[in-house]
Amino acid sequence: MNKIFSFIFLLLLSVNSLANTTVFVINDNTVIRSDRSDADSKNIIKNVMKDQQLQRLTMHYSGWSLVSLEDVSGWILSDRLTTTPPVLITTDSNNNIDQIVELNKELAQLKDNIEVLTQKNSLLKSDNTKLNNHLLKLEQTVSDLTRKNMLLKSDNSQLNTDIEGFKGDTKSLNIEHKVQKNSLELDKKSTIVDEPLSDLKPTNLAKSSLKDTATSISFIDNLNTNWIYVGIAILLGLVLIVFSIYNNNKRRHFDLNTIRRH
Repeated sequence: MNKIFSFIFLLLLSVNSLANTTVFVINDNTVIRSDRSDADSKNIIKNVMKDQQLQRLTMHYSGWSLVSLEDVSGWILSDRLTTTPPVLITTDSNNNIDQIVELNKELAQLKDNIEVLTQKNSLLKSDNTKLNNHLLKLEQTVSDLTRKNMLLKSDNSQLNTDIEGFKGDTKSLNIEHKVQKNSLELDKKSTIVDEPLSDLKPTNLAKSSLKDTATSISFIDNLNTNWIYVGIAILLGLVLIVFSIYNNNKRRHFDLNTIRRH
């Protein structure tokens, strides 16, 4: 009988020792309730997240634990709690300090890299602006050259048209000049031939002179018109003269040879 009481006493002591401990929530969205029932959500007091630290006040044999968080007390399922602290909490403080130092170094390096990249980005923007301005100038230059080229083509076309017109005018002037020259020559000739003689005293010598002049002019006109035929006639005359001389020489040699034989 004493053994039974001793066992119960030790069990109560162990339960109390387990009850009054610090525990941690295992899962997210774990709820603290006002009583030991999870039939509905009306008795929910508070939601706690994973690794939340709680103070366990007591444990009930039904599988519930009475816990407190700040000024809130309520029941939570015992299997949602653990006495093992999270990894971050059990980490040595010196290791945390070293990690913080390393992180600060990395952060400083990242800041330096960001500053360098910012400067490079600023330079690239400046270069891009210069290139855009240069491109605009080139486009303007191309536009001006294109416009000047069109003007030059138009001027060249007009110049070619003027040259063709000048050539036509020159031909017309040459033809007109020849016509005028021929007309003047004909007028001069007709003036000489048809000059009125009523105011002159008619004499045989004057009449003869006028006839000779008219004959000469007529002969010159005929000569100018038929110079080819005249040349052919002269050439035929020369041929006949040469042929006659050749026959005379041949006949003379024949007579001399005949005399010598006799």
